[in-house]
Amino acid sequence: MQLLKARLSDQLIELAAGLRQQPPPAREGWLGRSYDTSATLEQTREAVRQLLDAQRGNLLEASRHRVRVEKQAEILAALERVAFLVEDLLVVLAQTHREDLPPSPLDPELAGIIAAALEELAALVRVFDQDVSVDDDRVQDVEACMSRLTQEFGRRRDLAASDVALLGAVVANLRRCTAAIHPEAERVKAL
Repeated sequence: MQLLKARLSDQLIELAAGLRQQPPPAREGWLGRSYDTSATLEQTREAVRQLLDAQRGNLLEASRHRVRVEKQAEILAALERVAFLVEDLLVVLAQTHREDLPPSPLDPELAGIIAAALEELAALVRVFDQDVSVDDDRVQDVEACMSRLTQEFGRRRDLAASDVALLGAVVANLRRCTAAIHPEAERVKAL
């Protein structure tokens, strides 16, 4: 599980670095920042399957370790969701810089805000387990970056419809990543 968390965290850091790069990467540059997490995901799935199989074979051990094994399966499901969302975010970012489109709305200020959110999310992914509370500083740091990003997005009145769609996709994707790792943070925010 640690290897998967590290891989996803590194991918988020790589995307943040791309956002801080001036000029930003072209489509091929973004796609070159993709990390193939499929092998790591499959290894982690296999480890969780082995834990589940071991439980079935030994009822005494199953009752003793049931909660731990269930937590591992839930963490894996959340990390799989994050892996999917990070890949989707990479595709969105790759589409921001095409020769046939006007300049990207991701100016250095906005790109920096998104990069900070990605870096905070990466820190949270690296330590993710179900014992991290909503009050944890790392969760609060992610939420603060997301609030700043949402405020900046709302402040920009001069954006074209395509820019609004692009930035909306980035914000929604980051919110979904946060919710996959820490659904309680999203529920508390909604209250």
